[in-house]
Amino acid sequence: MGTNTFSKLPEDRQTEILDAATHVIAQKGFFQAGINEICQAAGISNGALYKYFGSKKGLYITVARRTLELTTTKADQILSLEMDIWERLRHLLEEILTFTTEFRDYFIIYMDLSSPSMDPLAAELTNAFEQMSFKFYRQLILGAREKKKLERKCPLKPLHI
Repeated sequence: MGTNTFSKLPEDRQTEILDAATHVIAQKGFFQAGINEICQAAGISNGALYKYFGSKKGLYITVARRTLELTTTKADQILSLEMDIWERLRHLLEEILTFTTEFRDYFIIYMDLSSPSMDPLAAELTNAFEQMSFKFYRQLILGAREKKKLERKCPLKPLHI
């Protein structure tokens, strides 16, 4: 995430900066959120933003990667639970609802990736989200198959629509 300079900041400070930037971008939209407004909310100078992320686009990509990191962490936690597939799916739905409340701004960023106006940025990011989702569901299905809780009819190849 971000540049080497950004990664040298304490983790809690990185989170504060990304949370503040995410809030502004989620409320205003990527194209309407101004650099000055983002920097003021994050408590950093304009120069620091460029030093940490290279550009506003670099910041957005870092925010999207943080969103992916948050969702991957939740997915890994769900996969580690000793539950059958149906309990895990129920738990997944509960976690999605919790995520949309607890990390509302990150959820808005995730949803915005699919908007046509974000096409130039989305191309760089959606593949990572799709890969994470495929990996999660594949592991969920394989685990259920191993425990004989799911028939082998369920395909494990990614669909290309």
